[in-house]
Amino acid sequence: MPAIWDIFPEEQREKEMVTRVLPDGICDVSKVREILVIRDAHYALDWEDYAAVQDFYRKYPDFRVGAPYECYTTFLLSDPPECLVRWTWDGTESREDVEVLPRGLGQFSHGCAALLRGMPTDVLILAEND
Repeated sequence: MPAIWDIFPEEQREKEMVTRVLPDGICDVSKVREILVIRDAHYALDWEDYAAVQDFYRKYPDFRVGAPYECYTTFLLSDPPECLVRWTWDGTESREDVEVLPRGLGQFSHGCAALLRGMPTDVLILAEND
């Protein structure tokens, strides 16, 4: 069964992953034109989902991927989102007007892959299951 990255030539895949994968964090996705949600995408896609990825790539060649480790939901975004908070192993980075409590990784230790719409903006939360 194929993976998202199989749409690229083999020699190009690693570069595409580095360029397109979103970091763990919280993103404002209100200005993203379209989001494709793929559920239960453990490590490979079924053929129907792979066809949807191919169509999305043709429509949005500069797409981004949100796929936190062991969360099994993958988001393809037509445009790069605005990063509000980014979690790293060294701590939390955020915009000046955004505060994350508790400090550090917050309480997402079992991972999170969620799209929240209309809060007053659309928010994507990505946090690996560590």
